Amino acid sequence: MRRIWRELVFKNDFVLAYDDTVLFSSGNEGSYFHTEWTAPYGVAVLPHTSTDWILIRAKRYPNPNLHIEAPKGFGKMDSTPELCAKRELLEETGLTSQSWVYKGALGEPFTTHVFTCDVGEQFLNLPDSAKNEGIEEIIRVPKSKLTPQFVFENKISCPFVILAVSLLAAR
Repeated sequence: MRRIWRELVFKNDFVLAYDDTVLFSSGNEGSYFHTEWTAPYGVAVLPHTSTDWILIRAKRYPNPNLHIEAPKGFGKMDSTPELCAKRELLEETGLTSQSWVYKGALGEPFTTHVFTCDVGEQFLNLPDSAKNEGIEEIIRVPKSKLTPQFVFENKISCPFVILAVSLLAAR
């Protein structure tokens, strides 16, 4: 398959959206709509205490329902993934950590760098910066309860929470 025409149909500070015309090996044409993030990379943080995973409950436009997800966001060209992860953790939860572990990178061509961090027993108090992003609550999920069943029961689609389940299963 090869692209024969690309039309930019939307652009903002975060994403480009294209409607591409492609030619299949059969000789038939097709159309594909796809998006590309404009940030250089993404970051996701799986914060934890000795007993719990710390997640957020947020409403993400246009879906009016609350979703459980991990703190995450876009990286910046002039910063490292770890510094961006620290920024996202602070903005979305008000938490900090001195103990960070890089777990790896997911995705291609847009890469998301995934970290875990121990936040100790800090008081959970939703910062104003989180409220401006649709985040409504910080939640504690006991490590023993973050299972595939929890993912299905809570209709979790955040790939980084699903990754946390995998990380736990691998222990």
